[in-house]
Amino acid sequence: MFVGQSITRAVGATVFGSHRIRAEPDYATAKFVVASVWPQPDEAIEDCNDATRRVRDVLREHAIEDDAIMSSRVALHLAYSGYAGDRKPVGYRAAREFQVRTHDLSGIEGFLVALVGAGARELQSVTYHSSRLKELRVQARQGAIRAARAKAETYAAAADARIGRVLHIEDVNPETLRHRSHAADISVDDHTEEDAGVGSIEVAGAVMVCFAIVE
Repeated sequence: MFVGQSITRAVGATVFGSHRIRAEPDYATAKFVVASVWPQPDEAIEDCNDATRRVRDVLREHAIEDDAIMSSRVALHLAYSGYAGDRKPVGYRAAREFQVRTHDLSGIEGFLVALVGAGARELQSVTYHSSRLKELRVQARQGAIRAARAKAETYAAAADARIGRVLHIEDVNPETLRHRSHAADISVDDHTEEDAGVGSIEVAGAVMVCFAIVE
């Protein structure tokens, strides 16, 4: 989609407006797998259960609430070594998947090390989030409207005209702008979490707005 062509029947000043807010995350989500491989299926399941208990002990030690923990039932599959024609069965793999949320970002490194030491050998991802996401989205969308109005006023002033009421607002997915010409047009909030740096949460809003032109 080329957002510059979104409004096809413009009857006023049609402009693109966008706004980006950066904020520090306040919680993290870790996804990992507790898995064991043994020659016999009962051995694999028993060892996986032991590792699961150790992992849950770590979660309790780090004050992770029950509602912040999601886990699957145990899964059992044949385990192999080698690749392609050299692939051979070596036993059975028992595994449980976990997704855990923690708000202690200052202690995240020690927490992850403890999980791995307890048996969470397959750490799949660690992602950071903000509990203020809904609020930040509202601010980004409001900022996009303000940016659009400021741009329209600039164009109107250069044309010896004035803009009037809003005739049309069209929401634009900001994710589509990253590799397009409008990407450089995104304004950044200088007042919200202005010290947020690398690893900050980024929320953007973008719109196409048509303003009436006042003679």
